[in-house]
Amino acid sequence: MNKPRTVIALSAPALAYAEFLSRNLDEHCRVRLNSPGPDQAEVIDIHVASAEVDSSPQHWVGTVHVCSALSAALSPALRSLAEATRDAVAQAGSPDRAGAWLHRDCPFKILYAESGLPARQLLDQVNAHYANESCAIRQRPNIIHVKGQYYLLRNERAGQQDPALAFRLANHRAQLSFADSEVLRLIISELRSRAYA
Repeated sequence: MNKPRTVIALSAPALAYAEFLSRNLDEHCRVRLNSPGPDQAEVIDIHVASAEVDSSPQHWVGTVHVCSALSAALSPALRSLAEATRDAVAQAGSPDRAGAWLHRDCPFKILYAESGLPARQLLDQVNAHYANESCAIRQRPNIIHVKGQYYLLRNERAGQQDPALAFRLANHRAQLSFADSEVLRLIISELRSRAYA
């Protein structure tokens, strides 16, 4: 009984995020909101594909996992994002994808939540997750964004050498809206660069 209510609660943030992407990405990108299946009622995906090709996973330039909250039990959201982008990541470097050599880390992966644990606590939880679970670096989110609070960036080199350093805190200006505008500008820039590749 709770699952339909969860999906309804998530619709507004997911729709708002998809609308933001549509408004800020140009004609080179298509934004598609993907309804969750019955086993994924907690998460809604938004996929961004290059406009010149179809919207199949190998053509995604970005994907956003929208969830209501990131708590200490965030491992399912991290696993779900890795699973949802597995095919796209595997095919990112395939020859039929123009410019794939420029962006082998396609799609750009974002885990977005309306609320979450305090920044340091979430950072510790994410790093502990990757220290204890095998997951290719390219299947991890590029950005974990908690609305109005902070965002975490994937730590490329350190994360390869030590999974316990998989992410770093990029910004911790709690409750300040410019933390959101900073990360959203970064996301738009990354998606555009992949779409033009």
